[in-house]
Amino acid sequence: MSVRRSAGLAGAAFLAAASFAAAPAFAANAAHGAEIFKGTCGVCHLAQPHPAVSDLAMRIGPNLWGVVGRKAGVTPHFRYSAAMRQSGVVWTPDVLRVYIHDPQKTIPNIRMSFLGLKNARDVDDVIAYLQTFR
Repeated sequence: MSVRRSAGLAGAAFLAAASFAAAPAFAANAAHGAEIFKGTCGVCHLAQPHPAVSDLAMRIGPNLWGVVGRKAGVTPHFRYSAAMRQSGVVWTPDVLRVYIHDPQKTIPNIRMSFLGLKNARDVDDVIAYLQTFR
């Protein structure tokens, strides 16, 4: 199967999964999201407005500053997988909710090995934290 065809199928699967994403029924806690981010996401990702290229080189994931509302696979100074670049995804809170829960199922063939956060409240708290990066 071609990369283009698998990316198209991944996009279709993603849109189907994203349609089931629901907004949280509670107020998300960005402070708790910061703790989760630092302990899980922060191992591989930065979240800084103007990081030094040397800081970016020390991370295996892209900078997540301003990720909410951004198109997937476009951050400078990071080499994305073809699956991520061709996904057509825009990181809205609903899309992030599905992705953070199960990245590989959401966009197959990405390089990120993170298995996802399984607690819905933790996912929403991380999204609330990501929304503070503007």
